[in-house]
Amino acid sequence: MDDFLARHPGVKYIVYLTVDYGNVARCLLTTTSRARHIAATHGSVASASSMQFASWAITGTDDDVEQILEGSAHWRPHWETLRLAHRVDQAIVMCSLEEIKAGPAHELDRDPRTVLQRVIDEARREDGIECMVGYEIEFHLLDGPGPSGPNEGAYSMSVVREARFDVVLEMVDAIERAGISTWAIHPEVNKDEYEISLAPRDALGAVDDLIHAQNIIRGIARRHDLVATMHPQRAEQGPTIGNHTHISVNKCGDAFLAGLVEGLEGISAILMGGYDSFGGGRNAMLGDGKIGWSESKSTPIRRFSENHFENRVPDCLANPYLQLAALIGTGMEGVRGVGGGRRRSSLGQDHGTLPMGQASALDLLERNETMRRILGSAFETQPK
Repeated sequence: MDDFLARHPGVKYIVYLTVDYGNVARCLLTTTSRARHIAATHGSVASASSMQFASWAITGTDDDVEQILEGSAHWRPHWETLRLAHRVDQAIVMCSLEEIKAGPAHELDRDPRTVLQRVIDEARREDGIECMVGYEIEFHLLDGPGPSGPNEGAYSMSVVREARFDVVLEMVDAIERAGISTWAIHPEVNKDEYEISLAPRDALGAVDDLIHAQNIIRGIARRHDLVATMHPQRAEQGPTIGNHTHISVNKCGDAFLAGLVEGLEGISAILMGGYDSFGGGRNAMLGDGKIGWSESKSTPIRRFSENHFENRVPDCLANPYLQLAALIGTGMEGVRGVGGGRRRSSLGQDHGTLPMGQASALDLLERNETMRRILGSAFETQPK
């Protein structure tokens, strides 16, 4: 904390950020003097407030709500994630949500960031698998709140000649200034759609960086009276957007890919978090929902090399920590030979189709014992 503030003397406020099951970012702020005290004493920020009550009342049980009202869920900052925000007077730190009444052994069982950390640790400890992860951040840049048509703005090379592209470059500068490495910047195939790809890094840090970068993109857009949306389908007949996730493993690529392909249907509710995630244009962009892999963009999973895979199913309506935990966890099922030996998934092999709606996806998840084992027995899906 002291080193960070010495390098960035203009920072006056610390934003504490946690992301709920519905991928809604919840935050509170303190001054830097208060933050120094929290860091020095290794303390939590505060008890969960009405902000968390609103979230967990949707995705949890009556017991969850009771714990929150009693103030028994605490924010625990991870100071290694501290980064500059889009405002020069603020920095953001990621937090976990501890459920104190669950006891020391289980207080983080349902915290999405901790779930991902556990999956990563198990893969490394039990199988020697290390994962590198990179994200493609796709977004539309729109003219403020209000209705918008499906084909506004410019596209292709004409985009970089427009004044609006200066806003995109300002976003990139702010992301890099925050210590997050970018990989590529380009206009997408649809009008007013852009992509900022992040450089690959360790899996947990990659999700932290994704959330930081998304907040920078949204914040700078609002500074220019624009709206950056990452909604999977912002208009009924309009273009679609994903949260494409690149995973590289250090070995066992064939088996990892087999686990990804065979487990994809059962984790769709975690990868696609809302009603608009299913069917329509998104389904068309995912090879009409047919589960399989190829070396092109015609399938939900694209194989770049022996150990490098792009999953094109995830979108920004679901929690990215849980998304990555589900992807790595299903990949590891293949590595561990669950169901009989390390497996291969052949190019073009038929593995069924993705669910066409959220209800059917949730039903598959409810019956997915493999995912319950991966995410832990405390994990719950949203009641129907």
